[in-house]
Formats: sequence, structure tokens, C-alpha cells
Amino acid sequence: MKSKVIIFLVSLLFVKVNGIAQEFSFPLNAKGNIEYAESLDSKLNKQELFEKAKSWVISMSSGNYKDVVIDEEKETGIITVRAGLDGHTTYNPFSGTTQETILFTLRIKCEDNKYSYTISDFTLSKIYAGYGVNRSSKAMTESYKNYLKAKEDLASVPNDPNKSKKEKKDLIDDLEDDIEDYEDSLERAYNELNTMIASFKAKMQE
Repeated sequence: MKSKVIIFLVSLLFVKVNGIAQEFSFPLNAKGNIEYAESLDSKLNKQELFEKAKSWVISMSSGNYKDVVIDEEKETGIITVRAGLDGHTTYNPFSGTTQETILFTLRIKCEDNKYSYTISDFTLSKIYAGYGVNRSSKAMTESYKNYLKAKEDLASVPNDPNKSKKEKKDLIDDLEDDIEDYEDSLERAYNELNTMIASFKAKMQE
């Protein structure tokens, strides 16, 4: 497996206003994992669509096509890549910088008069640089489910008869901090992915 990660370059369209997160929801497949999948019609034949898809991958990877391609089957019209998108970055003057990368697998299939794509196998990879360098990674589906669970827990705390006011306040503070951390990371991933998909579909429809 290739260790070099190529970052796809996208022009992020969304900007958070006044620190308020937008509503977002990731599509889940039958196994409960985050997965984007769509099939679209086209007036072009398989070869023409394949060349467009390949051209798009080359441009998104800044020409590093061979570094991102896992599989290319011109006869069947399939291109599979493993690449990344820039994720959320946090900076603390006392502890250092944490940079996230959104890793994913993209499979494009071109046929006569139609094409499809599937984006799956998402991983949030983090590099912390401060007092030393640390690396970690987590399945993005796990982070998303933890985020949804934290929101559910937050909604239920005020009605918990077994907790005192102080216990409720402390728990609410902790959950709000967790939710904010998840939102910063997942919201960035959500917008990067949707911008990338829009770019791909625009290229295929040229």
C-alpha cells in the first residue's frame, strides 16, 4: 500500500458564520458506514466519460495521478483512487497545531451514456505537532456516530431525575465541548466532500 498521501485540491465554498455550525448529515450505507454513491446519465460514450474522469483525477491530484490510482481498467471504465482532502486545523500557541486529513477511496465507473461514483472507507488522520509529533487515525463513521450520540445525550440531560443541577451543568459543559470538537472536524469534511463531488460532476457534464 502506498504511504504517500496526495491531497485533492478543492475550493471550499462554505464559511462558518459567527461560529455557528450548519446542519449536516452524512449518507450511510446498509452497514451503517458513511458512503456517497450516485449514478448519473450522460450523452457521452464510455470512452469519452473515462477520459473526462481521468482528466479530473489528474487535475485534482495536481498531476500526481500514479500516486493516487489504485486501479485503472480502461476496458471496464473503472478508476479507483485513494487520496485525501484537507481537514480541520487547530492551533494553540501553548500546545501546538493539529492538522486533520480526510482519507477516502473513490471508485468511478464509466459506461455508455452513464457514469457512477462511490466514495467510502473514510478515515480522519491527525498529525499533532507541538512537543514532539504524534499521529492518530479514526474511522470517520465512528466520529460521526459519537457526535450523534453526544447530541442525543445533551438533549436528555435536563430531564434526568437522578442528577443534581451541578451534575447536569458539568455534564452539559462536557458534552457541548465534545460536540463542538466533532462539529469542527465533521463539518469541514462534509463541505470538502460535497465541493469535491460538485467539481467531479461539473467536469463529467462538460
